[in-house]
Amino acid sequence: AASATAAPEDKRALIIALLILKRVYLYAMAVSIVDMAAKRSTSAPADFGARLRALNQEILGGLLPSKQMDEIQSGAVAQEAYAELDKVGGAKFA
Repeated sequence: AASATAAPEDKRALIIALLILKRVYLYAMAVSIVDMAAKRSTSAPADFGARLRALNQEILGGLLPSKQMDEIQSGAVAQEAYAELDKVGGAKFA
């Protein structure tokens, strides 16, 4: 009878350990992603519109032909949006 009650307790302990390990793994991944983003952003332009333009080029540049990408980036609506975004100030920490 003692061995029959030990098995559910062992399973419960294993499940709890697995859940804790999963939580630690997720936090570690989140910290590494934030760290990588912070390291990448040191060379980014200060203006938000310029950063967005560079990010779009990086992401979409490999998916779209360069002529189509140039048309998208140089369109009047895109230029106006980038200009407005360049006016947005970043967070200031004192």
